[in-house]
Amino acid sequence: MTLNFFIPMILLVAASTVRASPAALHTGFQQKSLDHINSFRSRFAHAAQIANMQKMKYNRTLEATIQNYTSSCDLLDDIEDMPTYAILDKKFIDSHILQTETHQDHLEVYEYHIEILLGPDRTVTHILHPLATQVGCALMATPCKWPRSHEEWPTIGKIQTICLVGKV
Repeated sequence: MTLNFFIPMILLVAASTVRASPAALHTGFQQKSLDHINSFRSRFAHAAQIANMQKMKYNRTLEATIQNYTSSCDLLDDIEDMPTYAILDKKFIDSHILQTETHQDHLEVYEYHIEILLGPDRTVTHILHPLATQVGCALMATPCKWPRSHEEWPTIGKIQTICLVGKV
């Protein structure tokens, strides 16, 4: 009789442990991507004086979706209208923050300065949206050339990680 009581209790504890485990990031890649994005968002929020920038959380469903576009560089054209972000290098991010600080007073007036703020062809629009709260990233099968550019931005070299951005 006592054994019959303990078996359901053990199963209940085991089930709650299994259910809770997906919340933790299971790879260093996921954590590194999330840390990069949250750092960029924090620096941008400070430079652009944005008070309501939300901290991103990792979403495996978004990761699985963007993974479908990583087998070939040609597939980058297929995600042009999706809310994506390519993990960019420190030089690019530092330049973006500097441009944001430099043009802060003009951002609402001129489309040219909006382009500087949001990046070439809106490269960073989605990742820097204050209310974006979820992201999932995947590695490209091979590094790909990023097709977007702007005269005041450093050239974006080859990208290795592409992310899909979501909002709650």
